[in-house]
Amino acid sequence: MRHLKTIRAIADAGSLTRAATDPGLAQPALSAQLMRIERALIGALFERGRHGVRATARGELVLEHSRIVMPAATELQQEAARSARTSRATARFRLGGPVYRCLRGHRAQSGRQSSNVPALWQRA
Repeated sequence: MRHLKTIRAIADAGSLTRAATDPGLAQPALSAQLMRIERALIGALFERGRHGVRATARGELVLEHSRIVMPAATELQQEAARSARTSRATARFRLGGPVYRCLRGHRAQSGRQSSNVPALWQRA
């Protein structure tokens, strides 16, 4: 995702210097990162010139895919975060087992139903 964000920032800014302000990187670091990305993809993503950069055909292809992948990845991160919150809530609820046994034992000793004990627990 970081690489796609870098490529999008460069394309949107139209120059490495202007794009370097967006991700908070210095221009030389951004240029080095772009070169590593291009090496990994085995080809130039941008044509560099005196007046900035312009996406190559390969760069356009990567940008096109990033418009699909980045929102989907963001949605996946949000779904995973929601799932993690739900899992933690379920785990905390399941830790109620000792409480249930304690309440059940108390009910058995006192011989009465407690209105404070949920109906689901009283069935046992």
